[in-house]
Amino acid sequence: MIEHRALLTGSPAQVILRWHIQSGHSVIPRSTNPDHLANNLDLMDVELSEREMAAIAALETGERCGPDPIAFEAA
Repeated sequence: MIEHRALLTGSPAQVILRWHIQSGHSVIPRSTNPDHLANNLDLMDVELSEREMAAIAALETGERCGPDPIAFEAA
């Protein structure tokens, strides 16, 4: 699905963060691990082709994979 070139130049996290940035989304990467955070912020070496962008966008199912922020209730 994703060309090997993109995965060779970046981690899976970098690829999906880059997809969001190239799609014009605001991205706030987070991690409690300083190395992971630095890696998440180092996106300049990763650029996705139009084909890769479309392949990732095609994964959209219309369903959330995490908690719904509208229905979120603090414990």
